[in-house]
Amino acid sequence: MSARSYWMESAPPATARPPLEGDLAADAVVVGAGVVGLCTARELARAGREVVVLEAGRIAAGVTGRTTGKLTSLHGLCYERLRADRGEAAAAAYAAAQEDALRQVLRFCGERGVDAEVERRPAYTYTLDEARAGTIRAEAAAAAGAGLRATAVTGTDLPYPVAAAVRVEDQVQFHPRRFLLALADDLVALGGRLHEDTRVTGLREGVDCRLALEGGGTVHARDVVLATHFPLRCHTTLLVRLSVRRELVVAAPVEERHAPYGMYLTDEHGTRSVRTAPPRSARGGGC
Repeated sequence: MSARSYWMESAPPATARPPLEGDLAADAVVVGAGVVGLCTARELARAGREVVVLEAGRIAAGVTGRTTGKLTSLHGLCYERLRADRGEAAAAAYAAAQEDALRQVLRFCGERGVDAEVERRPAYTYTLDEARAGTIRAEAAAAAGAGLRATAVTGTDLPYPVAAAVRVEDQVQFHPRRFLLALADDLVALGGRLHEDTRVTGLREGVDCRLALEGGGTVHARDVVLATHFPLRCHTTLLVRLSVRRELVVAAPVEERHAPYGMYLTDEHGTRSVRTAPPRSARGGGC
């Protein structure tokens, strides 16, 4: 069975970006053209930096091309831990940064007229275990204390009962690939360069960073951003914490009256994530 991505199949074909041949010098280089890489590159270009993006494959065709497409400030159960470890100010700063990023995505789509299937939805982190209900309530209180519109609830529109859930209002689900294809076009319009099928195989750090390319080319840059899922280089203490993981996705048509309205996440029995997407008839493609 071949691996298929709903986002890849329901977005228009991307404009091919030529691979980099030979050597190049740039102010800033971003390695990886997923959501982190392209968002970072666009901000650098907007700040007046000469920026080049190098992608080993195709735009938004790796992890981002297979993500859940959720934009939410609720990341599992993190706010109570942040509050306990770093203090209430740090938790509030984290929440504010997440909300600001969400607003920037919405602003970009609105200003550029991007059909990224943006839908406002509440986000939930839930548990089926009554013994963990207290943990959920503590998380909801910490998230609310950090500035989110968070509450602890026991009722959801999932087709099965939950013991408790954190609910955060006004979050977003969207089509990540449609968003990133538009972002790539905007990056190029701002003067940035984007090269696909250009694999970076080595990095030498310093005042003059040097990136070695598969095929023999070299790229010189003052600053380098590694926006790859698995880092090209990382400290040993980080390396031992990384692991290879595969998560399976099941997609199927559901009648609207039975479809859950919110976005859901639980870490129980293996991480499970639930969301909907607009039907084909609503946009002429997809499921």
